[in-house]
Amino acid sequence: MSGTFPLSLDGARVLLVNDDGIESAGLALLERTVRGFTADLWTVAPRENQSARGRAYTLRRPVGCRRLAERRYAVAGTPVDCVLIALNGLIPGRRPDLVLSGVNQGTNLGEDIAASGTVGACLQAAEQGVPAIAFSQLGAHRTSGGSAWACAERHLPSLLPKLVASLGDHEMVLNVNFPRLGAAGDLAGTCVVPAGRRKGPVVIESRGGDGNGGTTFFFDRLRADDPVAPDCDIDRAHACHITITPLKLDPTDDSQLRDLQARFES
Repeated sequence: MSGTFPLSLDGARVLLVNDDGIESAGLALLERTVRGFTADLWTVAPRENQSARGRAYTLRRPVGCRRLAERRYAVAGTPVDCVLIALNGLIPGRRPDLVLSGVNQGTNLGEDIAASGTVGACLQAAEQGVPAIAFSQLGAHRTSGGSAWACAERHLPSLLPKLVASLGDHEMVLNVNFPRLGAAGDLAGTCVVPAGRRKGPVVIESRGGDGNGGTTFFFDRLRADDPVAPDCDIDRAHACHITITPLKLDPTDDSQLRDLQARFES
């Protein structure tokens, strides 16, 4: 494992990845920002959009990787493929000290986190012993022009070193969501909050027959951004806060563990 804690961006070796693809405006934003802190920057991102791929990886078939420029590669695979390739042979010498993912076009809040390729790349990095931070921008997938990225563009340079310094171990993952700024451009603040859940039914649109005796379906957002409880990531992001949520690799439900042990091991 590389890197000592607390981490610093000064001279750090940083791997950038995303799920929107190598040509994403959000990735370009992240590259510009990180170059202000370190020259040891590597970008290994999907060749095409891989949104909502979670921690999927390509099994038992070749994954192409093309060099686009010095320390910049496009991978014909998922965000997790990018991390696996970058940390296990593509980058020569010492491993990166840090993985940064994003900036995603749209938020990764609540239930989105489990499906997110942006976050999935970070969890894979942590599993490989490299701490990681995922970044997402509310509304960027629905708004054209530079204004869509205004909050991330404005606040990422000052927030990034603070986030990196807060990383405490090699398996730490932070999920950061930037709100959409209002007409006045005001940010309500930055808060550390738990992941929430959305209420309401899942909405899936039926689009009729597919011409082969089957039916086609379409879904964009499964639920509206209406949180079950206040003061979670969904609630605060829509109240113009930058939200920070720490994530963990261990999926065990500790609250149920002892009860199940008692039931099945007695």
